[in-house]
Amino acid sequence: MNTLKKLILITFVGLLAGCDNQLLLSHLSQRQSNEVLAILQEHGVEASRKQDNKQGDSIKVSPRDFVIAVDLLRQYNLPSKDPVEIIQAFPGDSLVASPQAERTRLLSLIEQRLEQSLLTIPDVVNARVHVSYPLNGNTPTKQTQKVSSLVTYSGNEDPKLMMNKIKLFLTSSFAETNYDNVSVVIVSRPPLQHQIRTEPESIFNPIWVAILTLGGAAVLGLAIFLWHRQQSLKNRDDQDKAAIEAKIDDTIA
Repeated sequence: MNTLKKLILITFVGLLAGCDNQLLLSHLSQRQSNEVLAILQEHGVEASRKQDNKQGDSIKVSPRDFVIAVDLLRQYNLPSKDPVEIIQAFPGDSLVASPQAERTRLLSLIEQRLEQSLLTIPDVVNARVHVSYPLNGNTPTKQTQKVSSLVTYSGNEDPKLMMNKIKLFLTSSFAETNYDNVSVVIVSRPPLQHQIRTEPESIFNPIWVAILTLGGAAVLGLAIFLWHRQQSLKNRDDQDKAAIEAKIDDTIA
């Protein structure tokens, strides 16, 4: 009996271990995990989230979807950084830096803010913005601000129209630049690592079918074993009862 229980337990543990999901990301904020889950589900990748107030959120996917999940994270630049506030560049308790250092730090944050703004455009998968930094702070004349941007786009709109819209947006973001000093490159999103499943996954998961079959067989075997044992005990009791009655009859006779 103990051997049967051990075999059943080992089999169940092995089957359950085979269907465990693989850890994709950990130590995420709720905002980051929401973004990752939304992208994965949008592309047909099933994912589960575990929330922990101390360690942050973690996301797991099926081992068969791990490659495409990593590729989606790379293409969409996830998990995303926290939103940038320009005031972060000038905290009240910080030491006074040189004007050139302050401008450099400000331009760096502006780059990140512009990237976040471009990502709000529909079908823009990823965006990078680079601005020209002042390398020489002793120049008396103001230098024209130059801006370049690289955008990954997955929509159906004409890339030239999208490029013009982004150039106008970036040009309007700086007072010291013009349309000709803004460069925008639009690239199409590369294909994913493998084709996404469009049909729903069958509800008859072979792993769970095997588990249920094994469990049913174990329960049936246990029931048969207990029935045979009960019958054996009953037969033994009947035999003992018959022997006692026979002895009583012999004594009376």
